[in-house]
Amino acid sequence: MYRYWDRAKTFLKSRVLHTDDSPHVIALGAAIATFVSILPIMGVQTAVALGLAHMVRANKAICIPTVAITNPITAVPIYGACLRLGRWVMSLVQGGAASVADDGTAVVVPELGFAWKLVHLGREMWIGCTIVGLVCAILGYWVVRWGVIHYRLRRQRRLLLRKAG
Repeated sequence: MYRYWDRAKTFLKSRVLHTDDSPHVIALGAAIATFVSILPIMGVQTAVALGLAHMVRANKAICIPTVAITNPITAVPIYGACLRLGRWVMSLVQGGAASVADDGTAVVVPELGFAWKLVHLGREMWIGCTIVGLVCAILGYWVVRWGVIHYRLRRQRRLLLRKAG
């Protein structure tokens, strides 16, 4: 396990932090990958994140480790929370209008078929994942941007001190 983290740290320093890309480009790549990693498209997340990063000229190297946020271990809690959020948002949007008509009389909703229930479940999942993905991407953008700027300033100070000393 230690070797994995050591290799990840080396990759982050050599391929991401020491590139000629601006902090904005690196943070944009991280934000795109974070958003895509939350979407329920496991299996194609890396390809989608790399494609989007290429389209907006964001850093592609940071996309590869970032989409690993959702993996078989973390998928259940992440997607479970997104599904709950999607159900909550859908209940707010519908506001009980499905069970009561405009004139106040009760509306009988026929039993939905299995396929329709899956479509409804998928819609709730996508709504929840989109909301969570956007929030995480926006927060991730600012955290990564700050981190890159801070790292580069600290490294620059160390190099100047080493040169002067």
